[in-house]
Amino acid sequence: MADLWSQYIIDGASLAVSLSNGGWIRGTVIASDRQWLLLDSNDGQLAIHIAHIQAISLQGSLPASLTAGKNSMRAGRSLNTKSDKPYPAHQFAGHDLRKAIDALFDGADNAALQALLGITRQDASHLRKAFACMRGDVEPADLPAAALQWVEPLQAAARGE
Repeated sequence: MADLWSQYIIDGASLAVSLSNGGWIRGTVIASDRQWLLLDSNDGQLAIHIAHIQAISLQGSLPASLTAGKNSMRAGRSLNTKSDKPYPAHQFAGHDLRKAIDALFDGADNAALQALLGITRQDASHLRKAFACMRGDVEPADLPAAALQWVEPLQAAARGE
């Protein structure tokens, strides 16, 4: 069997990559090896570990099944390394974050948060820490940066903004 990776994932190829968190990233291949894919995307250069890739569309377009209906919201999410638009806290609408707040008040575990928002286990853990900070149980200075970025969006959602 031919080595499909080296046959199709070549420098300059236009791809759409499905991530394990449900998001999609479109971009042009800059470089790749057996463990990493480096893409030039609208969000800048992104390095994606192959363990986080579910599927690759070789034409660089999203599958038709993701361009209609409620799944189309997931298609717009991508990993983002820019500090002005951190991932993933600012990617969610206020009503989604209010659902997460309600779930946390009801004692939801990380798996429930993952299912509710389509986020990774690590993001669910950061969300939980930010929720504790929002309630005043933890000082912002004690939060890791990844958890701190959730605090402001959670506070805005709690205020109904």
